[in-house]
Amino acid sequence: MRFGGATDPLVWGTFHIYRGPNRWYLRDVDVRKDFLPLRKHPSRIRRAAEWAASLVKYTLPGHASDDLLPIFYWSLCVLESGRLREDLAGWRFYWRWLRNWGLAPDLERCQGCGVPLGEALFSEGSFFCAQCSGGRQGLRLSGQDRGELFAVSVLGHERVLAMEGLPGIDPGKAESCTRMLIRTLSDRM
Repeated sequence: MRFGGATDPLVWGTFHIYRGPNRWYLRDVDVRKDFLPLRKHPSRIRRAAEWAASLVKYTLPGHASDDLLPIFYWSLCVLESGRLREDLAGWRFYWRWLRNWGLAPDLERCQGCGVPLGEALFSEGSFFCAQCSGGRQGLRLSGQDRGELFAVSVLGHERVLAMEGLPGIDPGKAESCTRMLIRTLSDRM
């Protein structure tokens, strides 16, 4: 067992490779972060595996997506810490991914008319005020729920880890919102 756990999934490090006469070979690995504490929690490792699968599914094979690696890494760090609920960590990961690609919904203003939002309807990957929501189907969020999604989305890694005492958007609502973000990704592929 030459490399031990250095080639396990979710291990981050510097991989030294060399080219042999017929193919590439791995010489050694300098492990930077192994995310072993994450592996002690089945639901967290399952979520991390879902994120990794999404990266494979929604990015182009053979096309560098280096801009997504920091988002993935820092999301794994948040997930590993356990300081943020898993459903909110999922929302944060996908929203930041979509923001990177220019597809994230505006969390502060109505998609229809541009007014600042309080209570909102999340539908078709966008937030709408009461006037613009009309007959749309979607998920109604209070101003407090939308504000919590906003906070976990835009705050930096350190500030998210320091957050405590969030009123707590319903986990089912957060998961539904995350599924809508994932649908935005799948609609683009």
